[in-house]
Amino acid sequence: NGRFVSNEVLLVIAGYDEINSGKDIAVPFEAPVCIDSFASDKNRRVYRIGYSSMEEYSENVYRCVRKSSWAFDAVALVFRVMGISAGKNIPLSRLVDELPEFNIVSRTVFSPSALSKLASALNIRAGVDTQGLRKNTGEGFITVTRTGAGRLIRIIAEAKNIEAAKEICAEAEKKINGDTI
Repeated sequence: NGRFVSNEVLLVIAGYDEINSGKDIAVPFEAPVCIDSFASDKNRRVYRIGYSSMEEYSENVYRCVRKSSWAFDAVALVFRVMGISAGKNIPLSRLVDELPEFNIVSRTVFSPSALSKLASALNIRAGVDTQGLRKNTGEGFITVTRTGAGRLIRIIAEAKNIEAAKEICAEAEKKINGDTI
């Protein structure tokens, strides 16, 4: 119906379908966190994979990545979602409407700091994953990852409403760019 559907929304549609089929899935580290909540409710696992070497993952995770190739390839993802739409005989707009409400705001910013310093600035106490940082803020989630383009990082905020997502993202950007690092 003319609405823009983001890659993140397509990932959630495909992820939900796979989980509803009783499968564990592998998704990129920065994929929406709402997938994890849904998987947990269905007693399924979501493996969050970075773009580094697959050598650090077990054979079980590697098999899951191969079966979830749609999550790592935009063209495969589009075909996967088209297949879901055709198989259920419902339009994409209805697939989108059936998702739980989640909103994502992202920004790419310059940061000369290492992820460990960013973790400190964002008050993330958990171990620093080599792929990025993630924190539940109470209002939503903040994810910080390197872009692979020099010292640029991507801040991704996810919340049930767009205002909260914008606020989470702006607060993280302020902390990252502030004197706290």
